[in-house]
Amino acid sequence: MATQVKTASEKTGIEKLTLEKLRLETLRSLGLLDSDPDEFFDCITRIASTILGTEISVISLIDEDRQWFKSRHGIAVSETPRDISFCTHAVNSGTELIVEDASNDARFVTNPLVVNAPNIRFYAGIPIKSIQGYSLGTLCVLDSKPIRRSAKEVKARNDLAQLATEEIHCPERMLTAQVTIDHAQGKFQSIFENAGAGIGLVKPSGPWLEVNDELCKIVGYSRDELLGLTFQDITHPEDLHKDLALLNQLVDHKID
Repeated sequence: MATQVKTASEKTGIEKLTLEKLRLETLRSLGLLDSDPDEFFDCITRIASTILGTEISVISLIDEDRQWFKSRHGIAVSETPRDISFCTHAVNSGTELIVEDASNDARFVTNPLVVNAPNIRFYAGIPIKSIQGYSLGTLCVLDSKPIRRSAKEVKARNDLAQLATEEIHCPERMLTAQVTIDHAQGKFQSIFENAGAGIGLVKPSGPWLEVNDELCKIVGYSRDELLGLTFQDITHPEDLHKDLALLNQLVDHKID
């Protein structure tokens, strides 16, 4: 029997496809694509063009087949095909991309965005990455004339990109927290339902919020019957005073 072995290039291709799938899943989970304008991001693109003196600045997000602009300054279109976008090169490499004159760069000389409007010559983009390190898009500045940037200007652009990155991390952290909460709730529910001891959740005023099957067996009521009662209703009269005293201590944080 012949054994098929993947070549190094095939393995690399599979790894790239997996990473791209995870990158797209992360991007789409954040709900940023096709979302409403955001003044915080718009402020960043305005400042980027002002400080760096460029005609155009955008915060781009690279979807499967398109480049969509979460924020844009100096350009009317809201998206372009991914296969002609400069930002795709920065996202694929995971590092900043600077093109001082696209008309002299073999990668871009025939690009429709170079040959036609907006006639890009200068491009500088830095990836905006997720917490996990996936490049979701870029903060980039563009101009119709060749430009050479100083180290000081590059630092300013990188600082603005960091602000955009931190803002994108906020919904990502919230999403991660919600997943953690959902997992914890699911784990608690499983323990609650399958415990060998009777467990019930009760409001301080007495009504039952939730009960497990074992508690129902112990007290001899069905779940529906219990949920229609209070713990006072099923407590022996001689024990009720003591139970209420303990409840008051609990509410007053005197006992756990």
